[in-house]
Amino acid sequence: MSGLSELLNALNSEHQWSTRDIEREAEKHGHKISYATASRYLNGTHPSKPSAAILDAFAKVFGVDANLLREAAGQVVTGEPFELGPEAAALTGPQRDAIRHLVRVFLDTNQNHHTTTETPRPQQADYDLAADKSPNQGAKMRDRLDSEQEAPEKFYDGDEPA
Repeated sequence: MSGLSELLNALNSEHQWSTRDIEREAEKHGHKISYATASRYLNGTHPSKPSAAILDAFAKVFGVDANLLREAAGQVVTGEPFELGPEAAALTGPQRDAIRHLVRVFLDTNQNHHTTTETPRPQQADYDLAADKSPNQGAKMRDRLDSEQEAPEKFYDGDEPA
């Protein structure tokens, strides 16, 4: 049985709800968990990477913080919702796309529990898009890409590698 299943069973031991009861309780809180899904999670035959929606639903059903369930499922514990300040409204479409991409890279890194020593390289299409918006900016970006490919810059969190 998985750690998540053990935790869900422990939480349910207080209520002794059937899987149909869990389904109804989820609906009361605006979530959907079918009785069959509840059964799979309680008996340990659930997916190895539960969705955020299902973890949030179980958290509401049992009245616990969703991070408790994320931790039991071996997932990254989340913080408070992150929002950019009002000044971010001045960002252009490509700048917003770049920020979204950066967030996805960070999340992938968190989920894979690995670290990287190199920054992700923008694709040539990103530079072409910039060139369409501003020919000078696109040329500068292409020059930077060329120089980085010749001697990539590495970033270290602490000690220099031996």
